[in-house]
Amino acid sequence: MPWLQAVQPTKGDDVFDEEVDDMQIMQQEWKSTMEKRVKEGYRDGMDAGKADSLQQGFNEGYKEGLAVLMTSGTLKGCLWALKCWSCLLETSSYLSTEIDNLLLAVGRFEENASRSLATSSLQPHPGVLADSIKDISLNQSAAPQEHCDSREGRSSDCCADIKGFPCKRSDGPTSSPPECCRKAQEALLKKLVCRTLSVAKDMNMSEDLINVLQNLEK
Repeated sequence: MPWLQAVQPTKGDDVFDEEVDDMQIMQQEWKSTMEKRVKEGYRDGMDAGKADSLQQGFNEGYKEGLAVLMTSGTLKGCLWALKCWSCLLETSSYLSTEIDNLLLAVGRFEENASRSLATSSLQPHPGVLADSIKDISLNQSAAPQEHCDSREGRSSDCCADIKGFPCKRSDGPTSSPPECCRKAQEALLKKLVCRTLSVAKDMNMSEDLINVLQNLEK
């Protein structure tokens, strides 16, 4: 019947075609959204990881730099105070030269320490410290041999010459490089502090300055 054929759907006019098309569009949108979310999550994770690593590196670097350079910075301030005071008092040329040599030594120590911290995040290499000691003459041969008094009033050998800090000896390794570098660094700072304290005592400086230098020795 003509009216029945008119109501029957033809082959190309399926009543579910629109629903199928809508489902495909939704699936494509869902897939695109999920891919976008995955990329965003990966990018956010990378940013968070970088930020966490940077913060951790900053914290470690700040702690390391503070431990290394705070003592040398305080020591340099004391030396400048001694230099200004020596100019006012017109002290002996030996003491003035000693102060200048110590300022030069502390400046080079800070330069080497800062370079080592920036490049390796480790303690300065012992070879760098040994070269610094070798290059910086403190005119010890021209000056009388002196020993610093410890807190108990006894003499110590902290003013003794530092010959170098190799991490290995002929009979085998002594310690790991970080530990060796740390000891070398501490020995050099102790040497500089000790000689500064000796100069301050020779100049009859105030107890406040003497106490500051003695605290740096600890």
